Amino acid sequence: MKKKLAAVAIGLGMFVSLGTGVYAGSNLQEIKAYLNGDIQIKYNGEPVQLQDEQGQVVLPITYEGSTYMPLRGVANILKTAVDYDPDTNTVYLGEKQDGVPIAKRI
Repeated sequence: MKKKLAAVAIGLGMFVSLGTGVYAGSNLQEIKAYLNGDIQIKYNGEPVQLQDEQGQVVLPITYEGSTYMPLRGVANILKTAVDYDPDTNTVYLGEKQDGVPIAKRI
């Protein structure tokens, strides 16, 4: 059960926040991490909740003493565009390159 929870946590933290499917590349490493619902997130002093692309609440992950937050959730709070290119395995924040904005603004 703990291995399953860790796999779900990793999937949420890395890919649900990007709104993509799981990348089945050879560079993935299995780790043991924890969804951490006790962490409070504040933006400019105000409490906020991380949400995925569908508006579902997502939780930060704690791994080896560090906290990891789903990128899409953070981008939503900061009102920053985010996109993922599965062909190049690249995450874009704000602008892709040379001042060309990501088409979908959050």
